[in-house]
Order: sequence, then C-alpha cells, then structure tokens
Amino acid sequence: YRVRGLPLGISSQQVGVLVPTLFEPESDTSAPKIRSLAKAPNGRTMMATLSFRTIPAELSGGDKTEWHFDKTNFPHKLQAENEDIGCTPQNFTLTIDDHFRGLTILSSPPPSDHKVDCLAISGLGGHAFGSFKEKGGSHMWLCDDLPNDLATTRIIIYGYESQLYGSQSFQDLEALATTLRTSLKRLSHLTERKPLFFIAHSLGGLIVKEVMYSIWDRNHGAHFPQAIIQMRNAYTDDPDTLNSIYGALFFGVPNQGMDIKSLIPMVENQDNQGLLHSISNESQLLRNQTRDFPRAFDFEDSKIVCFYETVTSPTAIKIADKWAMKGPHAILVGTASATHGRHWENQADHIQAINRDHSQLVKFKANDEVYDRVLGTLEDFAKEAFAMKRGRRMEAEERTS
Repeated sequence: YRVRGLPLGISSQQVGVLVPTLFEPESDTSAPKIRSLAKAPNGRTMMATLSFRTIPAELSGGDKTEWHFDKTNFPHKLQAENEDIGCTPQNFTLTIDDHFRGLTILSSPPPSDHKVDCLAISGLGGHAFGSFKEKGGSHMWLCDDLPNDLATTRIIIYGYESQLYGSQSFQDLEALATTLRTSLKRLSHLTERKPLFFIAHSLGGLIVKEVMYSIWDRNHGAHFPQAIIQMRNAYTDDPDTLNSIYGALFFGVPNQGMDIKSLIPMVENQDNQGLLHSISNESQLLRNQTRDFPRAFDFEDSKIVCFYETVTSPTAIKIADKWAMKGPHAILVGTASATHGRHWENQADHIQAINRDHSQLVKFKANDEVYDRVLGTLEDFAKEAFAMKRGRRMEAEERTS
C-alpha cells in the first residue's frame, strides 16, 4: 500500500504508530512494515509504502483502490516528539491506495548528496510496485536494494492505467506519454532539475520513447518528414526536460511490436482495443516511432541499453470465467523487437540477454545474480548521467543564445 499526505518530518516509527489508529480496534491490525518513506513531489508532505501482516477490514473487499482518513489533530500530537512538524492543528487527510498511479518516491538522498534521478515504469497490465516485486515473495529491489546501492540517486516509480480486461479507458500511447511528461515536470518544480534515467519494462519503454521525442526541440522537429505538432510546441513549455534525460534501461520493450494474439479476446468490444493493437507486430505507429526516435534522442552523451528475454512466456487463457496467464507458452517480445534501439548501439554492452520470460525480466529476489549484473549497468548510468549534466547545459545555452 501507499500512504500520501503524511506531515513533513514524520519518522518511519511515527508512521508505524499513526497508521493503526486509522482503523477500528476490532480490525486487529498490527503495526505495518514500513517499506519506504520520502518527501512527496509536492514538497509539502511525505509519502510512504507499507505492508500489513493482516490487511485491515477497512481496506478489504469491494472495488475500492483508494481510501481517505481525517487525522486533523495528528501533527499537533507529534509536536512534542518532533519540532519540525507544525504545532497548530490543520486540515490533515491521509490517503491510502493500492493502485500506485502517478509518481511514488521510494527514496531520496539528502539534498547535498542528491545527484541523479531514476524513474521506473512498468508494462502492459502491470503495477508500479508489484511488477518489480519477486514472484511469490515480498522482495522489491527498487525499494529494498537500489536505495543502498545507488546512494546519490532518488528512486521513483510511476504508475498508470494499463489494465486490459474490464478497462473503460481509451487512452492511447500519446495520451499516456503526455501524462508522464507532465509528471516529470513535477519532479523539478521545487528543486534544481537533476539528470534522469529510466528503467522501463515492456509498454513502459514505448511510453518513455514517446515522451522523449514528443518534447524534442522544435528546431530539430522541423527536419522530420512529418513533424508532430506536440513535438514542436512542447519545447516552449519545458525546454530542459529532454536535456536532463541521460537514457534508459529497456527490459523487453517491444520496439517493433509484440505477440498480442492471446490478449485480443480480453479487450473484445472494449474501448482500449486501440492501445493493444498499437503495440502489435503489425503496428504502423511503432514503425514510425522506431524510425523517428534515434533522430529525436541522438545526444552523444546518452545511452540506451536493451535487455531481452530468452524464455518463452505463458499466454492469456480464460479459466472459469477468469483470465489468467496460464495458456500455451510463446515468445511475447522477440529478440529483434526488444533490441531494435538506436542503430549505433548494437554492441554487447548495449544489448544483453536475460534467461527469463517476459514478466520475470524485472523481478529480482534478494541476492539475485541477474540483479547484480543489472546493477553494474545502473551504477554506470548514475555516474555517467551526472557527468553529462554540464555538457548538456552548455549546449542548451548555445542554442538559445
């Protein structure tokens, strides 16, 4: 679960005391395990992720994915323990959710140590937190490992609506990218913009690519055979966003499409059919994106590393009126599709195999040897992203002078 609206300065211990008070005594709720605690993007509150040994009754049952709790006097009660929290009662609403949509800060270094941002985005039908959690366990490497291994990097996850069966959304790739781009601007509205790199799984990588070339400099956009209006106008809205992006680690990203045959029945007669078909092997949209992306994101001091699956994946099948990924195995994203990035990045250090299926590409357990290998790339990204900061800024100043 994610908790938003916590007062600034609250400690993990205090969160553990506060949360059980939200529920009725008969709920038999033990203190939750605090997975993370960090300042929210708005700069005014804190946000936490946590888990319960026994899920409180108030958070169980029904179709709700978000709950609100009034704790107006709690900051006043904390004053005796923490002088940084305001001493007067104020409107104070806590929100608990399990959808994790939008930005979630998992960890943030002290301002003096904060050098780089890393944002992870899940794939089709995924979950911002759950997609990166080990199968059958609780270990979540972005939360439990990466903050210690990349001590100068702020770790962020991003959630969006990508459910297939039963979805009422008709967002397309451009709409998803526009929402992410707006969220990225929130990361730097209170502090200096930091160099940024992405960890992207499956559809998440296509959204990242759409963001990158949709905010391309309007002067370069004019050179495209068919410049997208959004590309050319976005520069005036936020000229520094693209300059701040160092690159991405793409895990099973279907640059040239993926096998969607088993998924098509899940979206029959639904408004999200268009999104699914736009990432198929026959997608004209992806052909255009594959052609334009290398020209839009061609900084010399940038990097894209593609990881691809080498194990077949279970497909979707309906069992007792419920859809499950337990059907015949197939190659969901072929090697050619997952490694078709920028043509000059075709060496071994830019293209790496992981002997797992599509879903398991980003699920690492504790002491996972694949995580150790990926961590080496992440450490390089963090170091190189910080190093590119000055050069990019100088180039941007020259273009505007």
